[in-house]
Amino acid sequence: MTAPRDDIESSESKRSATYIITGKSTVNTYKSQGVRGRMRAPRYGMKPAARLYATISSGKDLKGKQFLTLEHFVQRGRSLALWRDIVRAIRKIPPSESTREELHTFARGEFERNKYVHDLSHIRYLISTGKTQFDSMRRYIDQMRL
Repeated sequence: MTAPRDDIESSESKRSATYIITGKSTVNTYKSQGVRGRMRAPRYGMKPAARLYATISSGKDLKGKQFLTLEHFVQRGRSLALWRDIVRAIRKIPPSESTREELHTFARGEFERNKYVHDLSHIRYLISTGKTQFDSMRRYIDQMRL
């Protein structure tokens, strides 16, 4: 077994410290000095010590927003489905009437007003209330077409 060569290891640590400070690639320097496979320039920016593992998470995405739980994700899908149903139903109203614009403005205002609700029970309540209001609106639209 060979003893580690101090001159190579110390020069490599100096080069990695230089990389962290200056951010310059040192791959060509390694090849010219005959050091192969010992160190490589980091792939993900200026922090070679930082590793990107899928298992380590801070609980926030790149924009700083909190990740959704599974239940929040499901409720989000239900609210988006309700919004799409409302918009499809509003499109069936003749464009000449102001009712179409009023219903769209009301529905959008309700969704935007409750945009930042995070409590799951309150979200479920809002979706069920919205479905009830949408059913009554749909009946009103059907009566207008007759």
